[in-house]
Amino acid sequence: MYVGSSINLCSRISGYLNFSNLHGIIGDALRRYGLNGFILIIFLFPNATRSLVLAMEQSVLDGCVCAYNILPTAGSPAGAKRSEEHKAKISCSLLREKNPRFNKGKSVYLYIVRPQGLELIATFPNRDRASEHLGIARTTLFNYIKAHTLFKINDLPHIASYDANLT
Repeated sequence: MYVGSSINLCSRISGYLNFSNLHGIIGDALRRYGLNGFILIIFLFPNATRSLVLAMEQSVLDGCVCAYNILPTAGSPAGAKRSEEHKAKISCSLLREKNPRFNKGKSVYLYIVRPQGLELIATFPNRDRASEHLGIARTTLFNYIKAHTLFKINDLPHIASYDANLT
């Protein structure tokens, strides 16, 4: 059993259907057993906030044995056990910083959403660097930017943009 959540269901499902981009335990299982080896149950909650969706996911994680979930906390990489292969990939990615093309691309600006307005708190040279720093998938970050979606970091709402003067 695997429990996941998403505000952008189309993106989430299309990611699973594109076997070439899958990795990790879910990708291995889908390649091994195929789509017919799984049952997909979708619960739709119209107008649900990200925090509500994560709370519902956490409730299921707390009450069930979810063999494919490697993280104990919904929406957080905290507590993840890294394989030697994964650690090697991280080391390899750090070597990319020496590549002159590593810092190329559109800058990404990270804002915290406060009652008095937006506050720019970080700037990244490109989406790759931003996604690495924030600990979220590059495609997820792209979808957040494209849809102007708020997301939480330490329970505080943030928004990412290519616009340096977002108001």
